[in-house]
Amino acid sequence: MRIEPQITWAVQHHDSVSEMDYGVNFQSWLDPLIIIMALPGALAGILWMLFATQTTLNVPALMGAIMSIGVATANSILLVTFANEQRQEGHDAINAALSAGFTRERPVLMTALAMIVGMLPMALGLGEGGEQNAPLGEPSSMVYQ
Repeated sequence: MRIEPQITWAVQHHDSVSEMDYGVNFQSWLDPLIIIMALPGALAGILWMLFATQTTLNVPALMGAIMSIGVATANSILLVTFANEQRQEGHDAINAALSAGFTRERPVLMTALAMIVGMLPMALGLGEGGEQNAPLGEPSSMVYQ
């Protein structure tokens, strides 16, 4: 039994179901698309850290990757929501996006930094048996800008 077509099917349908779920929550199809556009950058950072630390793709590494993608999604939602509020107040799209970026920079950096600092001890794998949990922290410890 080949598992590759099943994984491909699951990934394709997960994306469409996620887009529909976000579309219902935001009552827009454009906002979820903007939010999902942040995920390739997070995925690139995850893959870069796995390559830099020479970590194989295993279950703990995937758990760390899921956590990193969750934080990237939460930060994207924070920015898009604030930009939408600015647009409702009468600002144009460019000024609303710039205002969201400048105003929400500190909360986004604090969230990302909290995850990085929290996962760094685990990623270093110090102590007895530390190398067992190191893959959990490596994808998420240095992902963000």
